[in-house]
Amino acid sequence: MTKNDQHSSPLAAYLADIKINFGGLFAPERDIAVVQAPGVMNVLGGFAESSGSMMLKSSVEKVTIAGVQKRRDRRIVIKLLAPRTQVCPIIDLNLDDCFQSNKPITLNRLSRLFKNHPDKHWAVLPLGVLTVLLREKLAEFQYGVTMGIQHNIPTNAGLCAFQALLSASSVAFNKIYKLALDDYQLMRICHIVYEYWKQAPSSLMDIYTTLAAEENKLLLLRSQPHELLDVIGIPEKYSFFTVHLNTGIKSIDTQALDAHISAHIAQKIIFHTIPEKLPFGGFLCNIPVIKWRTQYQQLVPETIAGKDFLERYGAPKDKALIKSDRLYRPRLHAEQALLENERTENFTKLLSTYASSREFPVLQEAGRLLYESHDNLKFITPALEKVDYFMQLLKNSNFSHMIMGATAGFPLSPDTVVIFAHIKAKDIITNLMAQFRHEFGNDAQIFCGSSPGALKTAPQLTFFK
Repeated sequence: MTKNDQHSSPLAAYLADIKINFGGLFAPERDIAVVQAPGVMNVLGGFAESSGSMMLKSSVEKVTIAGVQKRRDRRIVIKLLAPRTQVCPIIDLNLDDCFQSNKPITLNRLSRLFKNHPDKHWAVLPLGVLTVLLREKLAEFQYGVTMGIQHNIPTNAGLCAFQALLSASSVAFNKIYKLALDDYQLMRICHIVYEYWKQAPSSLMDIYTTLAAEENKLLLLRSQPHELLDVIGIPEKYSFFTVHLNTGIKSIDTQALDAHISAHIAQKIIFHTIPEKLPFGGFLCNIPVIKWRTQYQQLVPETIAGKDFLERYGAPKDKALIKSDRLYRPRLHAEQALLENERTENFTKLLSTYASSREFPVLQEAGRLLYESHDNLKFITPALEKVDYFMQLLKNSNFSHMIMGATAGFPLSPDTVVIFAHIKAKDIITNLMAQFRHEFGNDAQIFCGSSPGALKTAPQLTFFK
């Protein structure tokens, strides 16, 4: 029995072991705000987020927990307990390090504090939250802070581990300092820090899910720019399993960025032909698929060089992302975004139909949409042979009555597979993982269950004795 098995939740385990893990860090006789935030699984729609797609996201069981306590001096002390045996040095700064000429430092300057200490660079995330709070005058800190972070989400599995760390930290700050920040403010703060950390455009909806996920439910989201459309129950006796195949494929940012830019190019070309000021609400995915195919598809070239697009249509706001010497495929990527948006909507309708009919073929059709979504990814990145092999194991198993369907977690982690299956299918999936390991030598990891988001679990304000 593991330590977590002895307690009702990871949050309860954190509190029960707080003296063992963080003894000597937190001061006695003082409150600590303790908050958890889960990892995220992308079920459908995520790769079309920048085109205004609908998305289905949920949480995984693994969480990051942040405990925050006010200090009575100006030190900032942070201890991180990372997964497995990774040892992270304690961060020990002075609050004055976060200021320059009596003004809060920038995230860039904060990062430079750790330039010669790569093993401490993770601290830019929780400290970044503090820095943004100061810079945007959302909080004032006369004294320092102590943080004890338990980080249980693998960072290489595409489960939004760093976003969860940010969300747990921001909500804990919000609680202990009584800042009264709303959901949007918290999401925005985390997004500012994460985009700096990643040095690239990133998903608002992933951060929102770490904040607002509900246990055993799907969030139906739409990125226009950030809407929660519905919270959908997962069918009884069914679940979503997440399998990280651990093939070593990293986030395919280049392909994802090309797909994003190509869809944006298509949108610009289409909207250029429409006299309205903001056609289709300004988002490509508001174009119905049938209208795309009958009215707009032929207007969009199959390929166009970045240079030619910029000369004909002018530079968009994110012009720096469009490379003059790169060849883009706007027709293909626009269609894939539109189809994924439609697929997400249809999947949601099928779950609603099943809730009232309980007809098994409805779930089979929902599973087929997941497989179709995975096949769609091949138009964006064809180099997923090992992932395709595992998908074939799922499709060709003799347990189609248990495994409904699956898709890959593009673009965050193309070798992480989300599987919609009966709750008793874990052993079946584990056996398929063993076959995969025998073929390629990669040790896959499975994640079951889900956890509520940072705003859906009441922050624990505990008095440390």
